[in-house]
Amino acid sequence: MLLAQGAARAEFLTNDPLRSPLVPSLEQQLEARINNGTRGETRDRADLFMAEANGQLRRGAPTQAIALWEQAYDFYRQANDETGMGRALDLIGLTQGELGQLAPAEDALRRRLAIARDQNDYRGQIFALNNVGTLLLRRGFAPQAERSFQEAERIARDVADIDGQGISLSNLGLAAARQGQHGRAVKQLEQALVFRQRSRDPPGPGHDPQPFGGFLPRP
Repeated sequence: MLLAQGAARAEFLTNDPLRSPLVPSLEQQLEARINNGTRGETRDRADLFMAEANGQLRRGAPTQAIALWEQAYDFYRQANDETGMGRALDLIGLTQGELGQLAPAEDALRRRLAIARDQNDYRGQIFALNNVGTLLLRRGFAPQAERSFQEAERIARDVADIDGQGISLSNLGLAAARQGQHGRAVKQLEQALVFRQRSRDPPGPGHDPQPFGGFLPRP
């Protein structure tokens, strides 16, 4: 939900900057489909593991889901399917982050970032950098998190990704707040709202509509 600038100031003051959500949400990722045209037995096995993992997560078994996604990742790697690898890593990292396993979640999402860079997937880079930064922020590494958000914002600005700019500026505001720089934090959060209001499209994959707080939604 978009907020007026005055409301954003009040919202910022009452929320914990360490509770910024990861993007995209687990529900968005579970509903995603990979349509990259690849075929073959190895790819089909990877898809089966992905489907079973998604079912395990919906049944409340995230640890089992992570193990199955890791197997799916291995099969996608054997099939040279980077799109599938990236999606598996997203789900692994998002779920580990929700479980509080922040260091392994960061590792998974950094690997996802590397794939996005290999594919020249700018939107994937924007979201991965924001996710890595969010995990760093939760671990108490605010300056490092800020650098990750800054890189995400630069890429979003270069490719004119309005949603990406809004998310990145929101997170930059949270990083500034964590470092006690409240004036800069409010300014960046207000700038983020401008980009959210300029967005002509509804939130797409990777765009959580509530950037100011909350945990990942459970499927």
